[in-house]
Amino acid sequence: MSDSQIFEKINQFKTLLFEYNESTNIYSKKSYNVLDHHIQDSLNLAELIQPSRIHVDMGSGSGLPGVIIAIAASSQVICIESKQKKRLFLNYVKEALD
Repeated sequence: MSDSQIFEKINQFKTLLFEYNESTNIYSKKSYNVLDHHIQDSLNLAELIQPSRIHVDMGSGSGLPGVIIAIAASSQVICIESKQKKRLFLNYVKEALD
């Protein structure tokens, strides 16, 4: 996947997060101003772990860093989340972003 495709998917993820978060609180609205920083941290992590094929994100929450790693790295990411409302969001993102 090219860098432009990665950033397009990340922007789609952000849109999904903001829309979903309007009705179901999965990410603090007070933290919106640091979301890009968290995404960049996730991209840095994806680059560091690139040689590995499978990753597990325990306590995935709103998908950081798991979703970003899945977008940016050519590896499988398994997101594990105990809260149903966050699992529903993760499944929604998985379907929407393929």
